[in-house]
Parts: sequence; C-alpha cells; structure tokens
Amino acid sequence: MMKFIIIDISGQVNAGLGDPATVLTVGSYQQFPRSRVHISKFETFHRQCCYFKGRDRVISSDIQRTMSVKVLDGGLGTELEYTGVVSIEDELWSARPLITGPHLIKNVHKSFLESGADILTTATYQASIQGFDESISLSREGALELFALATRIAVEAVEEFWAENKDKDPGRQKPVVAGSLGPYGASQHNFSEYSGVYADTKTKEELKEWHRPHLEALVRSGVELIAIETIPCQIEAEALVELLKEFPDTKAWLSYSVKDNQYIWHGETFVDGVRAVVDSEQIVAVGCNCCNPSNVASLLERAKSVVGDKPFVVYPDKRKEFFDGRKLGEYQVPDLERLVTSWIELGARYVGGCCHTRPEDVRKIAEVVRKYNSSH
Repeated sequence: MMKFIIIDISGQVNAGLGDPATVLTVGSYQQFPRSRVHISKFETFHRQCCYFKGRDRVISSDIQRTMSVKVLDGGLGTELEYTGVVSIEDELWSARPLITGPHLIKNVHKSFLESGADILTTATYQASIQGFDESISLSREGALELFALATRIAVEAVEEFWAENKDKDPGRQKPVVAGSLGPYGASQHNFSEYSGVYADTKTKEELKEWHRPHLEALVRSGVELIAIETIPCQIEAEALVELLKEFPDTKAWLSYSVKDNQYIWHGETFVDGVRAVVDSEQIVAVGCNCCNPSNVASLLERAKSVVGDKPFVVYPDKRKEFFDGRKLGEYQVPDLERLVTSWIELGARYVGGCCHTRPEDVRKIAEVVRKYNSSH
C-alpha cells in the first residue's frame, strides 16, 4: 500500500498507511511551455535597473550609477537553524521544512519582508532530485513538486505581506520572488560548494544535465527571476548560462562563492568568472555571495573594468564557521551594514546578506539603501 503524505503550506501533515512514502503538495506542478515564463512583473520591478526592448538589453552608460538599489533577503537556512527546525548537518538543510513544516519557511520569508527586503529567494538552494531521493526516497515527480511548493510559499508570503502593508509605505514597490538555484556541490554534502573540486571531473554537459530539471521546475513555478548562487567554479557558471538559453525569456543573476579578495573557490579569478558570464543578455547582475564581507569591495574594484554597465549583486555572510574534518574558515562582521555604501558606490544594485544575516541585519541594510536611493 502506498503511503501518502499530504502537505499544505499551513504546515499540516496528513499521513496515510503503508510504504513507500509519496509527497503530494497542494496544487500541481504547472505545465508551462519550456521556453516561456511570465516576466512582466520582473521587468516592471526592475525598470530602474535594466531596460528591455524585445529580446535586446539596452543599458545606457549612466543607468548603473542612477538606478535604484534593491534589498535582498538574508540567510534563510541559518534563520531556520535559529528556530531549531533545521541543522547544517542535514543533507537537505533549508529544504527540509518543505516536507516537515512549510509554514516555518513562510514565517522567515515574512520576517525578511517586514525588515525591508525587496526580493525573496525560495527555499530551494539545497533542493535537488538526487537529494530528496537519497534523504526520503522521494520520486523525481515528488521532488519537482517541492520546487513548485517552495515558490508558492514565497509568493504567498509576499501576497500576505503586501495586503497588510502596501498602503503603509507608498514609495515601496511590491516585492518579488527569485528562485534559488544552488551549485552542484551543495547536494553532495561534502562542502564542495566551497572548493568546486567537481569541476575537475564533471563536464559542462554533465553539469547542465544535472541542473536542467531544477531550473525547469523553477521556471515553470512562475518565479520572477532565477538566483544562480554560491557557484564555486567557472565551468559551472558557464554551464548554467548556456542552460539558460533553453529558457530564453528567463532572467537571472549569477553570484560566485569566493575564497578571498581575488579568487573564486576553485581557483579561477573572480574577474575571469565575471568576464565569462557578463555578456549574457539573460544575466541581469553578477557578483558574489556566501563570502567574507571584508573581501567584497576589493572584488568589485577588480571586476568593475569587465562588468561594463551591468550591476553587481552582493550578499555576503555576516559570519561563518564551517568544517570538513578540518576548519575551512571563520569570520565575523558584526556591523555588515557599514560596508553597504562602499559596495553601492562600486556598482552593486542588488544588496543583501547570506549566512547568519538576520531580519534585524536586513533592516539595517534597508535603511542604508533607502537613504542612498533618496539622495541619488
């Protein structure tokens, strides 16, 4: 007998009898044509960031300096850790509550919105067909349903927040949802998102094949754009930019994980990594995340000569401690918001935080951004 676990985003779980387990989320995995995704809301939201004319990107030399700065959210996974519902040791990490408590994800989303975030990212950074199969023996179809559920959770958080707050700040635009697409290494549970070692054995085609169903699931779910994030190696970034071409109406930002103020984790320079992807018309911003904030200004300074008029996206950690048999790194910047203005002046137009960036930190970043936008 099949066992059905029916999950809705109120957090209620109803289980039937028998095995194996199959997850059925409320709603369905929407079947949109592969090459189409509705992006008018994204284009409206980012009108001050980029201008589109048909399929051609038109950015004047002055726009990067004059367009408004958007506030990203903070560390979804680490915020869920603070609530005690996930562990960094869990192979699914922030994706676990998609199964055990979707309402907990929504609560975190809303806390970031209430703190001033303009863009939410879905709880899919560490979600994968492989990971759900290995962790809970979930089918491919069930895994893809959870990608759709992650988007619905974020969208509902936005809708509920906006219904309550849209009249409180007339100058604020309605927040949008970005679908998080993490690196191959995040699914391997060996910290290879902080080494990119798989770039030595995986071909570009193999990486495209692995990412394709996850990207397709996010596109079909209706996210406004894709957050390609924490990429540790140039070959994976190139593979993902090529894969985006299969979804020609989809826009994305791409951010690398970097080990210092010059190199991404696998060893390529950040400048070369930016150069490899910046000319894609589907990439709206390029930058770094999940890194030491003290290195960000130097990275942007090095790359500003190759980024052209395209803006940077920046969301480093507030602090980090991570291990893999040995200590890989530790840092802490207690006042992340003090660095934000320097990043903006170097061309960052999407600014937020990654690991251990809490709602109160996002609030401080948003205050800096509001002051900057009002004076420029």
